Amino acid sequence: MTPHLRGIVLMLAALLIFSVSDTAVKHLVQTYPVFTVILFRYAVSLVFAFIFLLRIAPPYRLFSPDMPLHLLRGVLLLSASCLNFAAMQHLQLAQTAAISFTIPLWVCALSVPLLGETVGPRRWAAVIVGFLGVLIIMRPGSAGFHPAMFLSLAAAVGGSCYNIATRKAGAVDRPETSLVLANGFGLMGALPLALPGFVMPEGWSWIIIIFMGLGSAFAHLLLT
Repeated sequence: MTPHLRGIVLMLAALLIFSVSDTAVKHLVQTYPVFTVILFRYAVSLVFAFIFLLRIAPPYRLFSPDMPLHLLRGVLLLSASCLNFAAMQHLQLAQTAAISFTIPLWVCALSVPLLGETVGPRRWAAVIVGFLGVLIIMRPGSAGFHPAMFLSLAAAVGGSCYNIATRKAGAVDRPETSLVLANGFGLMGALPLALPGFVMPEGWSWIIIIFMGLGSAFAHLLLT
């Protein structure tokens, strides 16, 4: 399998797992505060990432020569998560999923100024058609439009910036290190946001939380 084909397969697998994990998020945010759900998502993901890293690499892999880049990744991922989870409180899962699939379009467009990559006419045409599709989904000005769609769209932009930062991190660190640091910085940022309105989950919610955290961690590992 060529590197490009391997990358395509990994990306498709990551998007599939993200979609499944989002069903857990959609269920949880109907009962618990958004920041509480985000906090547990990072906590479970961090435990999984740390255990996975220690099984395949020495502890020094936790440190990166470019920690500011990983801090930026953590901030971008936390921001995108907050926006997306908040949007899920008001939108159908199909709507947020459709808007989130614009991330590759934003990545393609932003890769030119941020990564210096070349995008040909056919890809630009695909990006334009994709954004027209977003307008059809959002239908601004119609009765089916909800302002929370802007939150989901902003989350997609933040997610694309996170992906670009992850692309840069891949040049200096292993995927496992990037996964641990993104979740570690995200957890530190989520903690002060979650504490004021924190609600302790109960019953079957713990199973859903673990499923959400593991799915998110594994999807981000494949993405990285």
